[in-house]
Amino acid sequence: MNTNEQQLQAITYPDTKPLKILAGAGTGKTFVLTNRFLHLVEQLRYKPQDIVCLTFTVKAADEMKTRIINELLNKKIIRNKSDMALSYISNFHSFCRRLLEENPFIVPIDPSAEIISEPDQIVLMRDICKEFLDLKLPVPEEFRDLFTAMPIKNFGLFVDNMINVINKIKDCLLSPENYKKYSLKMLENNKGLLANDLYEKANSKEVHASTRKKYSRLIEYVNQDFADERTVMEMIYVIYQRYEEKLREKNKIDFGDLIYYTFELLKRKPDIANKFAYLLIDEFQDTNNAQYELIKLLSRPGFENVTIVGDIKQSIYEWREARPGNVTIFPGEEINLVLNYRSTAPILDLAYTILKEDMPDEKKLIQASNSNENTIVHLFKGTNREAEALYIARKINQLLTEGSNPGDIVILMRSVNSAHLYFDKIKELGIPCVIMGSSGFFEQNIIKDITAFIRLINNPYNEFSWIRVLASPLYHFTDYDLSQLIQEGKQEKLPIAEIIKQGKFGLLGIEEIKILQNFMAILTEAGERMKRYSLLHVFIWLLEQSHYVRKLAVFNKIDEINAINEFLSVMNDYFSKNISSTIDEFLEYIEIIKKSDQNISIVSQSSMIRIMSVHQSKGLEFPIVFVCNVRPQSFPITASSHPYSFSRDYGVIVKNALNTEEKERKNVKFSEMVKDDESLKRLNEEKRVLYVAITRAKRGLYLTSSEGGRGKSFYDEVAELKETGLKNIMIDQLMEEPLSLYTNQDLNLQSLNEDIIRNYLQHQKLITATAGQKKLLSLSFSQISIYDTCPLKYKYRYIDKIPVFDEFDNYSMHFQGDELGLDAMYLGDILHKLIQLYHYRKRKDLHVDEIFLADKLKKAILHKKKPDSLILKGKEILDNYLRSPLAARNTMEEEKPFTIWFANKEFDVMLKGKIDRIDTLDDHIQIIDYKTNVRIEKDKFRKQLAIYKIALQELYAPEKIIKTSLYFLRSSKEIDLNYSDNELDAVKREILSTASNIYQNKFSKSPKAYCKVCEFSMFCPDSITRHDRVTHNQMQLF
Repeated sequence: MNTNEQQLQAITYPDTKPLKILAGAGTGKTFVLTNRFLHLVEQLRYKPQDIVCLTFTVKAADEMKTRIINELLNKKIIRNKSDMALSYISNFHSFCRRLLEENPFIVPIDPSAEIISEPDQIVLMRDICKEFLDLKLPVPEEFRDLFTAMPIKNFGLFVDNMINVINKIKDCLLSPENYKKYSLKMLENNKGLLANDLYEKANSKEVHASTRKKYSRLIEYVNQDFADERTVMEMIYVIYQRYEEKLREKNKIDFGDLIYYTFELLKRKPDIANKFAYLLIDEFQDTNNAQYELIKLLSRPGFENVTIVGDIKQSIYEWREARPGNVTIFPGEEINLVLNYRSTAPILDLAYTILKEDMPDEKKLIQASNSNENTIVHLFKGTNREAEALYIARKINQLLTEGSNPGDIVILMRSVNSAHLYFDKIKELGIPCVIMGSSGFFEQNIIKDITAFIRLINNPYNEFSWIRVLASPLYHFTDYDLSQLIQEGKQEKLPIAEIIKQGKFGLLGIEEIKILQNFMAILTEAGERMKRYSLLHVFIWLLEQSHYVRKLAVFNKIDEINAINEFLSVMNDYFSKNISSTIDEFLEYIEIIKKSDQNISIVSQSSMIRIMSVHQSKGLEFPIVFVCNVRPQSFPITASSHPYSFSRDYGVIVKNALNTEEKERKNVKFSEMVKDDESLKRLNEEKRVLYVAITRAKRGLYLTSSEGGRGKSFYDEVAELKETGLKNIMIDQLMEEPLSLYTNQDLNLQSLNEDIIRNYLQHQKLITATAGQKKLLSLSFSQISIYDTCPLKYKYRYIDKIPVFDEFDNYSMHFQGDELGLDAMYLGDILHKLIQLYHYRKRKDLHVDEIFLADKLKKAILHKKKPDSLILKGKEILDNYLRSPLAARNTMEEEKPFTIWFANKEFDVMLKGKIDRIDTLDDHIQIIDYKTNVRIEKDKFRKQLAIYKIALQELYAPEKIIKTSLYFLRSSKEIDLNYSDNELDAVKREILSTASNIYQNKFSKSPKAYCKVCEFSMFCPDSITRHDRVTHNQMQLF
């Protein structure tokens, strides 16, 4: 990156005066901070270990440390990375922890104390709040009755409120005793504020006379009207004091303690700060009062040895006591970085316009280059949230089919609590997607399913969990089957568990009855095992007995398998710390984690569409950004639901009267007075949150919303900007359902299967086929077919990876001699997609008919500039299919991916593929594979259908009968293929034999190969002329 004038000025600024770098989004602040560090070391001869470089996240600190170390190594200032082991490049909390450990026993904290995790903090506070409400904590006698009458309607909210308040108190560097003194002082101050406010209104000529009299009377009640604040202040003190006691008992500290005790350490031993020659502070707009005071103690007088980097426009943590005003009050010369190296001009114009009215003094960011000036900002407003989610899913599908990668695209939300509608619509199109954060993780269907398993282990009479498990991918009970089961229970007045035990199944089918009986037996055994083993052990056993993971693996449910793996990690972490915990306690812990929203790690996120909150995206950038759910009450978000608050400006705030009969008391008026101030702050911060979301985008930006909600949304404000002349904004319409769906099967199967399935299944020992450190061969049916045709051809294509046109390869294998030539292959592909689309829409009760399909067919063929005759041929085949019995049936699945595992002593085989269609009929499951060949050659496809049958047997055996059929679209003929067990076993042996040959590098040319139509004939020694062979042999020398 070339250094611009402002960056160079910031990097080389004198080290004897405070420096304030105002760095907008994408202006290279990390580059500047890194190079200022290097300038201090290289030019001004500072020692690297004497410079403190602080930021807010571990990730940001690691990135900066890596950059600095690499540059120091390149410049030969240090010899190896270990020379920087003692450097102070970290986030605030890590720095404070290290300082406390290096200077033990000066402040009253055990150096070995562990930092309490957020979920554990919630558990601890729940216990304390229960003690408080049960009057088991020591309280002043005059408050006992008041505490008894406290209106606690939502215990979980009360717990969350107390944690929030105590965190804010610690951010103000207040111990319990100091908090009490400060709050009493602020209480008196607030009385004065209220009295002055009432006095001004009582004497204002702009207020009606009768209202003035009312204000005059209320002045007399000011002293009485802060009784609620006094009560709540004492309640917080009692809980805060108990919280501190419990932390010490458990030898724990929280994040607030790290800052507080480091501050106390530096006050008691100020000479400690002398070792730090210079300070570099990142994201200064996010510092709170405690962090500001800490920096003051670490620095020399007047902050003369401090450089800060900040941007008030990106201050989005004021809700947790960050003080963006710290940037304003920090002394020193300002250097503005305004050249943006991330986003295109239209994105920057929109971001600036959003904040221009509220922050007129802020500098506008300027695009550093003139490329991509025609970028369009897209807006969409759906009739409801489902329409909005459909737009996003279809637009993402379009972007992916046009060449974007899933990792390039992010969906940003104000809160991911409502992310699952968007997640589900994206997954319906087969696009890999993940919701970041634990609330999203635990809302996944797969996690809800396995949580239902655990609830049934604990209580077999949990009806909702029964329905959830039976409808899961494990058993695939249809709505009809479930309704029959529920109806039978109502008639017999029995729960589902008793229906199974007593055998009162009513009209349920034989296969469904077997499933219920088998699962009930597993549950019963699981209950017995719980008497001897931990839940973790029993849960893994249940997964093994039910073949759940195996069945997910058959159909390449990579995301789901990965989610189970992460869930097991959560279980393992919990039970390693809580050995004797019950299932109820673990389930309660899950609810606590969901509320804490700590991040659950997901493997290979870069290959997925990510849905995350704007706050999670801070410091990141993405080529394409969707900012969704920009509607009233969602973005901007509504005010906090906490009834009690604390701030440095006002002390304790009670938003609602404790006694509902006295709502007219003046404390409500005071809270409204504060509320006006807080509401304005919140609205301004919400605009900054939108600004941060927009400035994450590099080249593509989509803002979406839906009808509903009260008031005007940010979306409406942006839409109005288009009307007032802001350029490069386009309002989109909902796209038609896509004909071509994005597929990235190679990525899913190769980069995920080996890393996730192998690691997970082998580690948990759920599938013995993958045990040991054997080589894993990943194959498909087409690969096996090519090897059977010619092993040398397989080598050229899959080992040497010589590029080849799939059209030529498919033509040579399946369409040679067809009257349509290569167009036959293309027509077959389009017909497959149209039939898949037809059955998908039919199953979803969406409009679809001959006209709809003919229009899709015409557009697809004309788009590829194929002849009109192909349209007529395709329409003829489609019309014939729509009149067939197959078209009238509803499908269970289309284009269903699968994976089969085969074990060998030396290696394991993972065979992958896709099944065109699966139907569920009365007494069996039917596999149907569409063929567009002219000739009906059932023997040619016999092995392919045998593999499909083996795959479904892995999933359903022994519960279901599986039949296989070929359907030849050109002749409208359905051909059944029957297999004996011996024949299927023979196919398995053939697959292992082929895999063994590949493993042993046996790639000789087949005498039966179609050399004349082989795309590799120019490379093959047996397929070239004698003159060419000379040239070929010469080429081999190189």
